[in-house]
Amino acid sequence: MRRAVALAAALLVAVPALAASAAADPVRVFALGPRVSPDWIDTREHYRAKLLALADARERGRPGVPPVADGAGDVASHRLGGGRDLVTLPEDVGLIAAFTGERGTAARAATSLVDAIVALIGAYGPVSEHYARRFPELTRRPLPTRLLVVSMTDTFARTAVETFAELADRLDATLVAGVNMARDWRVVCVSKATFRPPPGAERCDVEDPALVAALRAPDEPQRDYAYEATTPDAVNMALVFGPDGRIVARQVKTYLTPLELPSQLDLRPGPVSGLTAVDTPAGRIGVVISKDAWMPDVLDRLDADGVRLLVQPEFFVGDTVAATGMWAPDNLKASGYADVLRHPSFAALGLPSMTGQVFDVAADAQSHVAVKPRTAGAGPAGRLVGQDPAPGFAAVQPWSVPDPLGEPVVARRAR
Repeated sequence: MRRAVALAAALLVAVPALAASAAADPVRVFALGPRVSPDWIDTREHYRAKLLALADARERGRPGVPPVADGAGDVASHRLGGGRDLVTLPEDVGLIAAFTGERGTAARAATSLVDAIVALIGAYGPVSEHYARRFPELTRRPLPTRLLVVSMTDTFARTAVETFAELADRLDATLVAGVNMARDWRVVCVSKATFRPPPGAERCDVEDPALVAALRAPDEPQRDYAYEATTPDAVNMALVFGPDGRIVARQVKTYLTPLELPSQLDLRPGPVSGLTAVDTPAGRIGVVISKDAWMPDVLDRLDADGVRLLVQPEFFVGDTVAATGMWAPDNLKASGYADVLRHPSFAALGLPSMTGQVFDVAADAQSHVAVKPRTAGAGPAGRLVGQDPAPGFAAVQPWSVPDPLGEPVVARRAR
């Protein structure tokens, strides 16, 4: 892939009056767009440190302290907290936790996503035997990929979900983050008497030392708990965390993309009726993961439910900026940004997009925050790369080269 995106941005916009009260304080919306890199998807510790470094600006962003950038070029500015902020992370940011740890060693060495998945299937073989007995219907799927995703429940929950919960609690903010995993799970522990809940968990659901040993990562032999899937349904969903780090909603993606169909990851789609408004301290939000943001039935339902702030987690793969074909930013602009302009209820959009390359799967879309202009010609006007300014773009992730302004659109896109 072209090294199209060099930065991963923390974008902030203050959106007034998203709560029920018109006198409420403004809500601050952050769209965090990490760039995938091998140096933070190899271990749980690096994964956790990466996301905490990207989002943790409590001290560095105090008034009078200039914005800072970490070693990967990720920008973090503005102090978070107060319970009213909304922090958003991309689609699939939980999925890449699949490559962490000892079980992900062979997969990380692969050169294609297919080869990486094959390597994971072998590494999780013993765990898959447990789930094949518990959910025999998974063994009858066209490919073993749904069984694999369910088998990785402990990895996803331990690496991704715990990190997201810790982030929400640390930042005292509502947090939305994308995961691909079993829709529901439980905590299994060695002893309820000595169990101490990790971030995002409330209790040990069942004691079973043997099951803990079978499910937990081999590189954590002393961990006294593990996560077990309680459903065979592997889904793409956004988890919504409250400011205390607890999960308050699970919004399952309804319309799947080719990579998620039975011939690939074999995820289960959610019903349109399952996408609902979620009331949070940041206001009433609605989540549309990737393709859902283009589907009128989904958007009309959320609009009717009174959603004020739309969140569109993205990993916009396969549609990178190129000199031929449709202009990828035009395709992206036709989703959440256009939804905010069209639907009466929606006041703002937070679109966090992961960028970079996962083996042979690439993405370079720009994270952005948009607001509905109050009057014609008023408010912010920004642009995605190679576009003219458009009303409502309040913050846009930088691209790897400056957009050469002042040239006709065709010339700018070619450059």
